[in-house]
This record gives sequence, C-alpha cells and structure tokens, in this order.
Amino acid sequence: MRSYQVHRPPNYDTENARYPVLIVLDGEWHFQHVSTTVDFLADAGQIPAMLVIGIPNTDRNGDMDSAAAPGSSKFLMFITDELIPQIERDYRTHPHRTLVGHSGAGLYTLYSMINAPEVFRGYLVIAPAFGDNRELPKTVAAFLEEHPDLNLNADLFLTADNSPGQGLSGAWELSSYLQERATRVRDLRYTFRRSEESHAAVPLRSVHDGLTSIFEGWELDREDAFALYEQGGLTAIDKHFGALSARLGFPVPVPEDAMLQPFFQLEGSKRFTEAEQVIKKVVESFPDDPTALYYAARLYLQMGNRPLVLETLKKALLLSPNHRPSRSLLQYMQVDASELGP
Repeated sequence: MRSYQVHRPPNYDTENARYPVLIVLDGEWHFQHVSTTVDFLADAGQIPAMLVIGIPNTDRNGDMDSAAAPGSSKFLMFITDELIPQIERDYRTHPHRTLVGHSGAGLYTLYSMINAPEVFRGYLVIAPAFGDNRELPKTVAAFLEEHPDLNLNADLFLTADNSPGQGLSGAWELSSYLQERATRVRDLRYTFRRSEESHAAVPLRSVHDGLTSIFEGWELDREDAFALYEQGGLTAIDKHFGALSARLGFPVPVPEDAMLQPFFQLEGSKRFTEAEQVIKKVVESFPDDPTALYYAARLYLQMGNRPLVLETLKKALLLSPNHRPSRSLLQYMQVDASELGP
C-alpha cells in the first residue's frame, strides 16, 4: 500500500454522518488547498462536507503516462483495488467519488474515466496537458462511441488555462465532442470553462468552480427555493432534492434553510395561511431547533394569536432556555419568561 493523505470534515468525530470522497492526484501539491476549498464551500452550504484523499507521487511519469498503459493501469489498480476499499473500511463514506487532476494528472483523470468508468461519479479535469498526449481526445471519443450502452452517470468539469497551443486545441476538441454527445446521450453532465489564469494558478479557481458545478443544486438560494415553492409547494422542493439524491447516488435530505426561504417570502408578503403551513412542516422536520419555533411564534404574533405565541415560545425555551430571539420576542411582548411556567 502506498502512502496517502486524509482530510476529514471538521465535525467527523462528533457526528455519525457519511461523506462523499474526493481523491486528489499530485497530493503533495494540491491536497492542502483542495481540502481548504472543500471545507469552505461545505461550510457555506454549497457542497456536502467531504473526505479528501491526497495521493502523493512516487513516480509521476511512470504512474500517469496515459500513453503507457501498463504503468497507468498499475496506478489505477492501486486506486480502485487498494485505496478505495481501504478508505471505505476505515471511514464512513457515501458511494459518490470525485477524482481531481491537474495538467498531466488531468490527462490521467480522463484516462481513469474510460478505463474504470464505474468507479467515479465526478471528474475535475484541470488544464490537462493535451500537448503531451494529442490523441487522448480522440481516444475518449472512440471509447464512448464504441460503448453506446455505457451509463457513465457522472459529472465532468473541464478547464483550460490561458496558454495557447496544443493544450487549448485539445480541450476544444474534447469539449466539442462531449457537447455534441450530450445532445444524444444524457449520462454525463459536462461543463467546460476557459480560464484567464496561468497553468500554475488555474487549479485554485478550477477546484472551487468544479465542485460547485458537480454539486449544482445542493444549495437553493431564496429566489430558487421560492420559485420552486410557487411551482408546486413544498412538494416541489422535496422533488428537487429527490432528483439530486438520484443523481449523486446518496440520500440528500431537504435542508432546513431550503424550507425556511419560502416561509420568509410568504411571511413578508402576508400570505400567513401558507406561511403557517410551511413553518409547521419545518418544526415537524426539525423538532430540536428552537429557532424554527421562534419563527412560528413570530408569525402567530402577526396573526394576532397571542396564546399560541406564548405556547410556541415556551417550547422553544424548553429546548434552549437562553435562546436569545425567543427571549427578545417575549420582552417585546412585555412578558416575563417565568410566566410561561416551569
């Protein structure tokens, strides 16, 4: 077994959740900044928290020479037959894996897609060095055309840097084929970005943009959540996350914020009956959250139901006796918390 690096999500030891896996080639160069970007985006709610695995090089040319199948095959066997089973034994994982490679490792990421298409659901291919292998775009196209029944069920995010020459022409060639194929086959979500960054600097932005592309739909902003609600109520939001679960291959529960965003809009528009239905569902789905109860109490105050306001705030303070928003609302109502009973 070769050495590898592991970055766990910040709350790994305090939760029992499972996590998607992101494998980073050229780990000695990219492991740290990729891990930081993953944590940043996960904390912002844009992607799931992830286990990040870095593979440092021992013989980079031998491992990743995609024109030399024996060496590349041996490295791929290490990833698929040794590393991934070991990670799945040692850590709580989801069956969603993303492979990240830059330059020569970007070529290798494409090589992995056509030589082990069942292993990864995400490919982040950063400025692949097509000048080192001008035939790879044709090889990828030929493989996919020769396997029309193959269901990749994956996301591919490809970037090119600001360098001219074979690297860019190879990226355009592959991009042109994949875009055309996407009109016929819908098993691969494909995104191509041309960056103004240099070859050395392009990984930073590419990792950020690539992950938000692969996990598109993970976060619903206020406008998108309300648009879905207007189309079909909370059922439409449930369907959105159901479709996301199916695409990613693991269950993605509806986050509390995605349900609260329509509530805020409905409350602000004084559509109180609908707002009440939504906040009741939030409280039911997240019974340990005093803030949801506070929002419900705030709504009941606007509806003029003072007894229900006090009953709801009492529940919130039973969950969190020092919950500041609930106590502030009681103060606004000129009610002492002790009057709510024990």
